[in-house]
Amino acid sequence: MTSRALLPVLWAVLVLPSANFGRFDGLPLDTLPELIGLLLLLPLTVSGALRRYCRRRVGAWGRVAPAVLVALGLAAVGGKLALFVSGTYQGFVGCYRSTLVPPPTGPCERSFANPWFRYSVTRIDSVIDVAPDRWNLGFLNSTRFDFSGRQVQDRPLRDRIPLEVVWQGVIERPSPWRARLTYVGAATLRLGVLAPGDEGSDIRLPRHYGEATTVQLAIPAGRHRVELAYRFDDGARWPAPLPIGPGATVRFEQDTPGGSPGTGALVEAAPPAAVWRVLAAAIDSIALMLGATVTLSYVVLLRRDRWLALFIAIAGLAVSGLRTEAAGLPTAFGVFMALLGLALALLGRTWRRRLVLAFFSAAYFNACLMLSSIPRLDLVLYRPPSDALVYESLARTILETWSLQGGEPVFRFQPGFRYWRFVERLVLGDGDPFVLIVALTALAWGCLWAIARFWPRPAPPWPRALAFTLGAGLLLGLATSTPVVTFVEAPLSEYPTWILLPLVVTLLFGTRARRRWIWGGMLGGVAMLCRLNHVAALLGYLAVFAWQRWRGSPRTVALTVGIALALLTLAPLHNRYYGGRATATIRILNINRAALAIGPSRLARLHRDPDVRRDLWDQVRGILYVHGTRGTATEPDRFTRLMIRGLQWLWLGTAIVVLPRRGLAPGAQALLLVPLLYFVVHLLYTVDTYYPRHILAGHLALGVSVLYAHGPGWPRPMTARAITSPTPV
Repeated sequence: MTSRALLPVLWAVLVLPSANFGRFDGLPLDTLPELIGLLLLLPLTVSGALRRYCRRRVGAWGRVAPAVLVALGLAAVGGKLALFVSGTYQGFVGCYRSTLVPPPTGPCERSFANPWFRYSVTRIDSVIDVAPDRWNLGFLNSTRFDFSGRQVQDRPLRDRIPLEVVWQGVIERPSPWRARLTYVGAATLRLGVLAPGDEGSDIRLPRHYGEATTVQLAIPAGRHRVELAYRFDDGARWPAPLPIGPGATVRFEQDTPGGSPGTGALVEAAPPAAVWRVLAAAIDSIALMLGATVTLSYVVLLRRDRWLALFIAIAGLAVSGLRTEAAGLPTAFGVFMALLGLALALLGRTWRRRLVLAFFSAAYFNACLMLSSIPRLDLVLYRPPSDALVYESLARTILETWSLQGGEPVFRFQPGFRYWRFVERLVLGDGDPFVLIVALTALAWGCLWAIARFWPRPAPPWPRALAFTLGAGLLLGLATSTPVVTFVEAPLSEYPTWILLPLVVTLLFGTRARRRWIWGGMLGGVAMLCRLNHVAALLGYLAVFAWQRWRGSPRTVALTVGIALALLTLAPLHNRYYGGRATATIRILNINRAALAIGPSRLARLHRDPDVRRDLWDQVRGILYVHGTRGTATEPDRFTRLMIRGLQWLWLGTAIVVLPRRGLAPGAQALLLVPLLYFVVHLLYTVDTYYPRHILAGHLALGVSVLYAHGPGWPRPMTARAITSPTPV
């Protein structure tokens, strides 16, 4: 029992909030050690076999080893709670806001860097050092700051938004010293001793725009309360000429004799009391020790794959240094080649063990990709006016209100994705690189898991093996193509369904474990909520699953399908609850008539109206990724087109070979046809918005269906007894 409690304790040590001066300060997990901890715990959480293995490894160190680890973990949990309750912190608490749009709640904007809104501020900055490319203001990703609809003459520039920030903290030095403040804008520094009733003295710095200016400040010895109020508004509006000089800039540093601005050590806030620092260091030490224990279990498990680990290490270096854009290849082409090598390694007998290595390898490859293309791991990408900005704004509304209403009393945009994005931000913070790494890792590993699960063992004849391997390569190629990576980065609401698709199909059709079927139903329901235009295809998968499994396990099948359907009802229930009983039925069901390219009334005129036939043909061309669809200015991506065209032809060839054969596994014929439901919807609904976003899920599904058809769904040879007619007596 003690060993079973270890995993929950590990999660508690990782995610529980505490003071910000600890390495493991809880949600959000926005530092590299915390991200590594998250990646270490995810495989243990989803794999029962891996949990049993780790329990055996820990138990092999002695009977008391599990109890000692759990006790240390609980001590760390208690310490984190004590730090949280104490209210202590290190740094400068910052209240951020824009002078154009007031915060929706309170005087300060909220951020996922401080999701619990501690100290009633936006976030805590360890130092004051921000430049136009380092503000990381996640709250600007809100439709409140979408000025595209304003009059042209007074539209603010997105990268020069007027700002107000007030930082407060405590600084301490044993002797007098000089500080240097470099800024663009206007600032007021208030400095005072920590004494009751002391208001301090204000140092008003002159308003200055253009090139940054520097002011030297004399700071007396001792402990002082400091407050820096900063304001930036250079009056930049479109289409007026851009002002000369940088945007909002503030740097608070120590002045050194003969030093130039930007070269001095940044001013740090006074550290908290020694007892709290010792406690935080002890918690970090325990967390590192527990992480090392988990890592050691992985190392022992994977020690036989040293040659594969060496390949992965070299491949990661190649991913970081490879520049393929000039050759017309996608940015993630190096990741594709590395994943393809991993996929081939998963076709061996030790595929279960190598799947663990594949997960960490996919995370490593995508981290190398991010580090080579993004300057900082805490970078916040600002969204242009688009669906991406809307979904970021809706996720932020949940943070601001902590309401399941999700920013809309009646859903207009896809219902589930705002909650998906909220959870991503709550777990990983405002920065985008960590979100991208985790999302792309989940997509890559889901494809690798489907490949490993569906590969037939013993190995099939070479024609089937060749078709299966080709399908695996095309699937991984599409999953790492430029549109997929771009749309995950955007973010658009399709990418959760791309991640969940191989997981759902593999859980439902690649295993006989009944608990996994239930998880497949849950993930299928989540995918339907994220993209309602995928409902037909996902219900098709559930229908084929029920057809296959009903006789053997009717209760589990009913529960699996029932969970998916229950999740699907959440959207209309939300619309009825928050929108009121007077809400129209078409809005309750979240049917978007504005997205219809060909309505039912127009479709009825298909036989006599050439315009309808032409529009329908344009839709078909868009579905098949034949460029030239109306309203689309997207330049053909050769690599993506090759992957999509390859999947189309491979699926067609598989269907021609497999469907007429006798001995086809129950439901395999229907499973091969289900991906077409992704495309049928877009005969009527628009297909060329952010092209080719709408057709990617269908082509990923074609790849997964090909793997299944050449794997467990391949027609079984009929036995002699089955094909011999009984002789009448």
